[in-house]
Formats: sequence, C-alpha cells, structure tokens
Amino acid sequence: MVVGIFSAGADVVKALLRFYGSLLHYWVRRGSYADCPFFSDDLHAKTYVYSIALLNPLWSQPHYRHPSFYKDLVTNLRNVAIPGTGVPLSIVSSSRLILFPFLLFVYPWLCAIGAFFELSKEYSNQQGSIAERFLCTFTQIFVCPQNWFAFWRVNCHVVSLHSLKTDSPGYIMENKWDFLIEAEKNGIAVSPHLKTPGSLVIKDRNEEGGMGIFIFKNAVAGGDWIIQEKLDNSPFLKKLLPEVSPLSTFRIITASRHGLGKAEALKDGSNGIKSLSCVFRAGLEGAATDHKSIMFDVDMESGKILKGSTTTHWYRVGPHHMLRATSAWNTTLPTTRTLVFLLRAT
Repeated sequence: MVVGIFSAGADVVKALLRFYGSLLHYWVRRGSYADCPFFSDDLHAKTYVYSIALLNPLWSQPHYRHPSFYKDLVTNLRNVAIPGTGVPLSIVSSSRLILFPFLLFVYPWLCAIGAFFELSKEYSNQQGSIAERFLCTFTQIFVCPQNWFAFWRVNCHVVSLHSLKTDSPGYIMENKWDFLIEAEKNGIAVSPHLKTPGSLVIKDRNEEGGMGIFIFKNAVAGGDWIIQEKLDNSPFLKKLLPEVSPLSTFRIITASRHGLGKAEALKDGSNGIKSLSCVFRAGLEGAATDHKSIMFDVDMESGKILKGSTTTHWYRVGPHHMLRATSAWNTTLPTTRTLVFLLRAT
C-alpha cells in the first residue's frame, strides 16, 4: 500500500512539473507542439495541455463565428459552470488577467476537488487504498480528463486553430443560416424555416402599453433570426420520453477522407465517408432543447440503445447550484430500462 501511494504521489508531482513545463515552453519560449519535450510518452496529456496553451495565441485572432476567439470563448461559456460552483465560466474567461492565473493556480485545486467526488465512480481506479485512488484520479483529471467539458474544449481550441491556419471555406457551414441555404440548394432535407414575414413581433399578452414587445427580423430579410415552427418528436420517440419533453435527436458523427484527395479517399473501394458513432439525446422533462438530456450510446450495427451519460450538471449556473457536491464531473447512467424515470428525475 505504501509503495502504491508513493508511486501515485510521484505521478502527481511529475504531472504538475510537466504541466507547468509545457506552459513555459508554449507561452514563454513560444515553442511548437512538435518540439515540446513534455508528455512525449502520453499523446492524450500532450494534446490536452497544448489545447490549454492555445488560449494565449488564439485569444485575439479572428474566429469563424465571431470577430475574435475571445468573443466566441466567452459566448460559449456563459451557460457553463464547473459542477458544484454555479459560477459561469464566462466570468473566468472575461480577461487574460483572470483566466491565466486561474489556470496556473486554481485549476489544479479544482482537479483535486473533482478527484475527491470521483472516488466512488466507475471513472476512478478501484484498486489500491483511498489515498492511492485519489492521487491516480487527480492525475487523470488534471492532464488526461475524460469528462465532456474537457473534450469539448479540446475540440473547440484545435478546430479554431485549424480554421485560422487553413482558412477553409467549410467553416462557413457553422453559420446556421448559411447551412440551411446550402442544404436547400443541394436538396438535403433540413428543418423548415419561415420565409415570411420579414419581421416577427412577439408581445406579452398582459404587459402594459408598449412593454413586453420583441421584434425579430427574419434572416430571409437580412436579419439575425431564423424563424421556424417548433418540431415535435416522432410517435416512436414519444413512447420513450416524458410527456413534456424537447425535440430529441439522434446525432451521428461521420469522418471523411475527401480532404486528402480523390485517390486517397476512394482507395480500397470505399466512398471515403465513414460513420463513427451515434448517440440518442433524450431530452429531460421540461427542458427547452435536448442540450439538457441523457445521451445514450447507440450500437450502429444492431440499433440497440446502450448506457447513457449526461452533461446537464455542467449547465447548472447560478448561486442556487453552489456547493451541490453530488454533481460529479462524470456521470454514467443505466440502460434504457429506466429511461423515462431518469429523464424525469435528473
């Protein structure tokens, strides 16, 4: 037991030194990813820490959705909080003077707190003493996190870098309106939108005078708003969901080799496109969208709905969510036999 604790403690020290060494390499020495001498034996950790380091060089660079990466960062984090804090991460990201000291001095302590709440979870290493498991879990959360938020931010940062370096026109499709227009041109089925009226006026039926009035200019007329009728779930999905639930979707992730050229994409007789995974986002009772959902893995061969996980606890913003210690960073849930109960109770 003592040997195990000592080994796990040594891994913690090594992870901390490598973490700070990596940021020194990227931020002070302005070194490259390829030349970084830290985490050379751990691709996951090296990529994750690099994604954190990208915050500095990307900060004021143009973004495909906003004038700058910083603007996109703050916009995306305004509804997200570290579970149990209730504090929107947009506050932490509002300035370099806040964010970078936070990453250097507060982030490791948050990982330690997260490791404590993960001890009883499937995510942690069940072998060894509590102290050893805590140290191992801390190291994993700190530099090799498996939670949704970490993977989401790695994706956002790396994709932002790719967009900046390549200036690929494909990123135009991140704009919902441009995507709908191009899909219609190419005969691809998408959610229908109202082409008239040019503007829509929404009024509160009980507010006095000219108050409670909102005017939305249709994107068709050059405005910022795509106006659509609300879509409902299919009869099959309604049987799986609570009575009052949002539109719930199946999300399929695909990969294409066509960016490598036609010859490479079509080699081995394939069409160059492959489905990687599928998830059923089952919206929670009373939610407006399936962002608040339980996400069930779907076996693409059999169509069977498997175990689910949720990210809802990352969207609990506000003082009433502070100190909700039951909000672990990772949540894996049972199979579909308890589907409707979970959607109502979560």
